[in-house]
Amino acid sequence: MTVDEVLEIMGCSATTAEEDDDKMTAIWEKSQWVGIFRGGTVTRAVKVVFVNGLVVSVSNKNLDESVW
Repeated sequence: MTVDEVLEIMGCSATTAEEDDDKMTAIWEKSQWVGIFRGGTVTRAVKVVFVNGLVVSVSNKNLDESVW
């Protein structure tokens, strides 16, 4: 996938993006308060690494954690 295709799927620009020569790392991050008994704030994130404008790696954090 290209950068434009990923941006179209995600629906907005990345929260943070770092570029280094032909490599770009983009991170989409969102925090949500889930209550004091469930640990306070949960942060979910998707990290996509592009090389020469194409996706080479995708990882996530807390996407499988329920809000309920």
